Amino acid sequence: MQEYINHFCEKNNISLKELRKDIRKRRIVQLRHVLCYNLCEVLEYGISDVGRALNHNHATVLYGIKKIKIEKDIYPDIKELLDKNKVGYIF
Repeated sequence: MQEYINHFCEKNNISLKELRKDIRKRRIVQLRHVLCYNLCEVLEYGISDVGRALNHNHATVLYGIKKIKIEKDIYPDIKELLDKNKVGYIF
């Protein structure tokens, strides 16, 4: 899991420290939600494990996943983030 998180941070030019903090800037929140979505829905890690890795509780992770599921078909910027961070066969 940590390898994918590091790859995600590097690809999106954001530090792990920023993702782990309780920062509410739109870009950071969207990236955090996309990361949670990819880790839980695509790579099938547990919600609690993802929460621990990102220093957030499981409810925050679950909220982010639900939000991405709803918004990915509505907002082009969310769709673009998901496409940019599509999980390949490496992970």
